[in-house]
Amino acid sequence: MPVIHLERKVKAHADVVWRVISDLHSFSEVAPHISDVELLDGEGPSARRRLYSQRGYSWTEHCTEWDEGRAYSMEVDESDPVYPFARMVRRFELEQVDDGVIVRMHYDFTPKFGLFGRISNALFLHRKRRKLYQEVLDGWIARIRDLEWAYKVTVATILQTKGDDVITARPGDDMIDVASTLRNNRIGAVLVTDDDGHLVGLVSERDIVMGMAEYGSEAISRPVSDVMTSKLVVCEPHNDMVFVMACMTDRRVRHLPVMDEGKLAGIISIGDVVRARIFSLESESETMREYIAGREWSYHHKATGVHDVASMQDIGGL
Repeated sequence: MPVIHLERKVKAHADVVWRVISDLHSFSEVAPHISDVELLDGEGPSARRRLYSQRGYSWTEHCTEWDEGRAYSMEVDESDPVYPFARMVRRFELEQVDDGVIVRMHYDFTPKFGLFGRISNALFLHRKRRKLYQEVLDGWIARIRDLEWAYKVTVATILQTKGDDVITARPGDDMIDVASTLRNNRIGAVLVTDDDGHLVGLVSERDIVMGMAEYGSEAISRPVSDVMTSKLVVCEPHNDMVFVMACMTDRRVRHLPVMDEGKLAGIISIGDVVRARIFSLESESETMREYIAGREWSYHHKATGVHDVASMQDIGGL
């Protein structure tokens, strides 16, 4: 029976790795041959899902093993006419080691069409499937790294760079004055506080546009309390970017006030999150460039015996 086994080590927390590889619904986002995944039944050990191929066919598979936080297996239902396998069992697992986590993918399958299927698999299908599953593993590793960053970075981390200054308005301020504040400060939202400094709402560009659509030309002279969002989604300094991004996505908001022990401590926007991620990626790229440059210098030093960069430049080595 043919077997394909792949594994790769990633520097991440085990809970982050498990969260990614055990997400049965998002499999289509990392598998290039899958267009969609439909969850049919249950979660974990009772899970059943239907997978839709980019080539137009689909099949159902069910969970045969679920070891929470460590491993699980999915087996294709035999009644499904899946091409080109008569049987397919996929097992995914993780192993925590000193410097990271090893992710393993194990595919155990039986080709269809008897001898012809086995010959086809040996000649080219096995190699093709291995390449395909390697892409799935690569996709998982990329998602794990993104999620690992989101776990490490907190709201407090963002505020350390951005600062905790907050531009506010009062409920009675005219909408035109708040619009000018947004323009002058080049921001997308203003927090609304009462005379005691308590947070009572938020006014964004979208709120102002919706107010103009509702009140027409008189909107500019109406108080922002008429259009502000009063049911706010807030975060706290210790919240990580997983929490923040989930809030922004699920509640469809772009700004989150930061509350620390009941007091307003700042505001974080989707732009702040994006900038923090870009900075992290640029730092990783710079570290990699420095590592590669160091390896190149070490190679040239061993090859030529030259001990300084100036001498290396003189002989055209750099």
